Amino acid sequence: MTISVPVSWIPLPYPVPSVLEEALEYDGAARFVAFYWSPVGDEAMFDDGRRGGTGDWIGFLVYVEHPSVAASLYVPVAPGSPEHVCINLGSSEFEADGWLVVDREERRAYLAPVAEAQEFLAQQWPPAPEVSEEEAEAVFEAFQRAVAQMNVQPPDEQEVEAALRRREEVIDRLVRELNELERQGRRPE
Repeated sequence: MTISVPVSWIPLPYPVPSVLEEALEYDGAARFVAFYWSPVGDEAMFDDGRRGGTGDWIGFLVYVEHPSVAASLYVPVAPGSPEHVCINLGSSEFEADGWLVVDREERRAYLAPVAEAQEFLAQQWPPAPEVSEEEAEAVFEAFQRAVAQMNVQPPDEQEVEAALRRREEVIDRLVRELNELERQGRRPE
């Protein structure tokens, strides 16, 4: 299925760093995924049209507050207008008016209105199959049995420290890539 980004969306001027999804803790398989901030829980969020959840708030802020990206969030209020407005990707006090949508194949990011982004992201997936009530109940029961058999152990101190070091390395790499893209003045093709 070929899917094209709406022409009304605003492209960011730099390619997306290779570690952005990892820095924002998105591990899904979608080609397109959106990132934004939600006042509910005061968290960075992701949504790929099928699955949504919390992302890494440090990675989100490092990305959107980087000078090259932050400047790109200011867009003309109308075509050709000298007046600019900052796209609201959400905050601790307000729901987002726009989402940052990342094309993971083309390594491009776009600013899009929330409702348009939600509809677009949902369209990248095939329709869900029809499931009878009995089939849904059987799946739910199988899920409950699987969860009951799980033996999940909390991580030990070394595992926690290793995970924190890895997060720090990913965030450092994100900053380095952003700085290099800005230094090179690279623009998407």
